[in-house]
Amino acid sequence: ENVNKFPCYNKEISLPYTIIAIITEGNAEAIYDLRRVIINKNEVAIIPPNHTLKAIKTSNNYRSTLIVISRKFSDYIEKRLLKNHYAKFHTSPTFSINDEQLDEIMRICSVLKIIEENELNQRTEYLYNTLELLLSLLNHYQKDMEENYILWQKQSERIFAKFCDLLSEKYRAHRNVEYYANQLNITPKHFS
Repeated sequence: ENVNKFPCYNKEISLPYTIIAIITEGNAEAIYDLRRVIINKNEVAIIPPNHTLKAIKTSNNYRSTLIVISRKFSDYIEKRLLKNHYAKFHTSPTFSINDEQLDEIMRICSVLKIIEENELNQRTEYLYNTLELLLSLLNHYQKDMEENYILWQKQSERIFAKFCDLLSEKYRAHRNVEYYANQLNITPKHFS
């Protein structure tokens, strides 16, 4: 809680963890997978494992809550999320939430902190369940925003978004251009 700066600036990092940043004040600027993003108050950023992030700057009043999910938890969550078609971030890893949604998310973060700080008999199970609840809520909030975005999205942006979805689902398997073109109902030439 109350993170007020990035650990390093102007250096690309790629971590084996899932990082969830919930911005509660101010803003931050970064480069995420070669795209410049600015994340503001009441926005959430979800950075999956092994994606590149380069912090540029933060405002003086920047405050965020960071949740860093270990590789073990990330693997479990990734299987669950992809199975349920979560974690699709298209053109940006960020999305906006309202004050009520922020309050709900912060209450779940408080529960995560309680679980983390105490030696409970079923601690791992509690963490899994609470993280799954958090990510399910974030997915729900992100889908609401995305449905409004898709209404005015250009055809090329829709194809790119679907392509990103396919990559996030199939990234472990080697696929050729024809496979992706077939899945998107376009010709392989469309990719060039």
